[in-house]
Amino acid sequence: MPHPKFRYQIITAFVLVQKFEATTHDKASESQPLVPSTWAEEAAGWASTYSQIVDNKESSQQDSTPYHKSPVSFSIFAKALIFPNSATEGKKKMKIFFSDSSRTRKDILVHVFKPLLADVFSFNVVNSIFDALGIRDETDYIMKCFGEWFMTVHVDQILERCLFANLAPSTRLLQDLATVQLTKYQGGAALNVLYKFCKEATDLVRAFLLCVLCRDAVAKASTQQEKATYGTILSVDMTKDWECLLRSVRICLLVSLRLKGVRLGAAPVSVYAVEQDGNFSVYEWLARDELSLTQDHEEISSLEKACKMSSFAFDPSQREGDDPIHFKLLQSSCLSASISEDERAEYLVDFDDDMGALLLFFRRYNEPALLVAHRALLLGSKWSADPTQLATLGDVIAALKAMDKRAEFVSLAFAVKMEVWYNQICPIYRAYLFGFDEVHELNEQLVSPLIASKSWLSAFGHLALQLLVLLAEIPWDAELMSVYNPPLESGIVETWPPVKPDCIFVRLVSKCRRIDTGAWDAHCVVMCGLLVSSDASCLTDGECISGLYDLFIPQSLSCPTSISANATPQQRIFLQTAVAGLATEYSGRAMDSFACLVEVEMLGKIWGFDLKFLRSLYLLAMYELAKDRMVDELLTKSATVIDGPYFVEGAVDIVCRRLNDFLFGDRMRTGEIQGVVGMLDADLCEWLQSRAESSSYFVKPGPPSSIRIGNTHLFTMRLLSLSATAQIEPALRVKIHSLVVLSGTLVKALEGRK
Repeated sequence: MPHPKFRYQIITAFVLVQKFEATTHDKASESQPLVPSTWAEEAAGWASTYSQIVDNKESSQQDSTPYHKSPVSFSIFAKALIFPNSATEGKKKMKIFFSDSSRTRKDILVHVFKPLLADVFSFNVVNSIFDALGIRDETDYIMKCFGEWFMTVHVDQILERCLFANLAPSTRLLQDLATVQLTKYQGGAALNVLYKFCKEATDLVRAFLLCVLCRDAVAKASTQQEKATYGTILSVDMTKDWECLLRSVRICLLVSLRLKGVRLGAAPVSVYAVEQDGNFSVYEWLARDELSLTQDHEEISSLEKACKMSSFAFDPSQREGDDPIHFKLLQSSCLSASISEDERAEYLVDFDDDMGALLLFFRRYNEPALLVAHRALLLGSKWSADPTQLATLGDVIAALKAMDKRAEFVSLAFAVKMEVWYNQICPIYRAYLFGFDEVHELNEQLVSPLIASKSWLSAFGHLALQLLVLLAEIPWDAELMSVYNPPLESGIVETWPPVKPDCIFVRLVSKCRRIDTGAWDAHCVVMCGLLVSSDASCLTDGECISGLYDLFIPQSLSCPTSISANATPQQRIFLQTAVAGLATEYSGRAMDSFACLVEVEMLGKIWGFDLKFLRSLYLLAMYELAKDRMVDELLTKSATVIDGPYFVEGAVDIVCRRLNDFLFGDRMRTGEIQGVVGMLDADLCEWLQSRAESSSYFVKPGPPSSIRIGNTHLFTMRLLSLSATAQIEPALRVKIHSLVVLSGTLVKALEGRK
């Protein structure tokens, strides 16, 4: 049982609460509307902006407590209090505090502070309640309770009964508390507990409203103290910290509303959390905002340049952000975040409107080299969530290609590319080669059909190979790679949040490890092999590469790996099969380069094959498939980049097979054509027949479905021209010349028949 003194204090306090709640308190007639300050106008603007952006289910009214709540019972009131262990003799009143449970405490504070939403005289009821509990002098505790209660009040009530009411009870209570502190600490921090409370608050709208209320209360109290101390205490000094805090909360509101629905960091957004190292990256915020407008790198680059020069740009964390025109522009910027894609497209054309990107207000953070790095990481995460959208992965590669190559950014470029490699690329290959048992970061139901699709896997493979090549292009410098210290823009006036090295990039750079050449080659072999061959069994059974299971895991590119530079029979067979497959599948326009052989040439280079041999092999395959017109021009241009002797030998076999099939085929049985046989060199015909029958088909057995003698004649003439510069034996050159004459004779005979 509580001590009798406690019971008396509790009853007295409860009677005060009960008496007030038993009386009807509508909007007080004494609290006439007043001309609001610019801070109050801004607060109302943020409240309105929030209600328009956030869905009704998430609105600021969600956690608010209705004004007309049922009166509290004595038992509930008493249970929400904590009593001292014993009563102290000689003290008239004991200190009775509210429950340590925040939930229990908030439920009772709703009733204790309810008078502050009534008329100006009602604030004395609150003082009387705390006086009855013996804690009226506990100003820090009262401020703590006030802050907790304030966060439960409906935003509309705060605006109507506190910020826009003349002689508002809440302002009067805070003014008295501020006066006590200013007097006690001789001009020290006023309402310091509420300052800390607002700084840590994650309900940013109410935090801004409370800051405005506290700033006004401190201004009134310090003005009186300024007069009483003859200027020893200056009101402008007492309100300066509150105004700086308001500007910081303004920044938090701008970012959280502009990027509504996006996780902005490691903790809920508050001024305190933003100031802690490692929680948030301002550059990431800006990159997210850029990507909400477009994923096109060129368009974003134009946006960054335009924002640097825009006349609308200003710093909201400075005094210039207090201008009504400016803070209304911020609120309009937040509202523009929910506009349609068509309207966003219009924004990219005209920057001088009220739909400002965040870059307009964070000009000191407008560093393209850092923003493009964050875009690459964000797009990579976006693609991982929906790997069907390979266009997004293409945007990732485009961003990585655009990264700054200057020495001060080289460690960042390397670290970001590595992060995308290990997070987005490696899991896909791991799942394809070994299944999903060890790749828990992938959604098997989503990814499994994709890697079973040849077209998807091919498109993904080409993009992934581009990233691997980008990694190899960065020269390793141990000194540069060990630190991340990019140049940061600074100014005479410090901005908020202060510009400092990005916490995300610092962590990424710390993980950088040098790429092992053998490991790079091993990964490249697997990736190229899967691109040029639909049969990966020779890759997985160890015939072409060993240590496959150790690839595509964290840090696998940095693990020393040995790969033989001597070509093996299995590797030769694999390349020949791959070249034949590429030739068979090609059906496009006439070729002017060996671009289709990029992956084959990368494989050949790693395995120690002569690239001229591989190109010759491809040309022979195309001619064997009678795709002469697709490669005739390429052959003419490629005399110096192919293996001339090898190609000519193989090409003569193809010509002999074509002519042999024609001479002994159905077309020669017609009377008009049969008469030409007597005109042909019998020894030459016997030679070409012998060579044709002894040669083997490279692509597939059997002649093509149709033989064009005209194309064969042109092909033979190209061989004659090539043999003059390819160091071909004279005897073979003579045979080629004879084949030109023979094929020309057949062409004339066919033309005469027509």
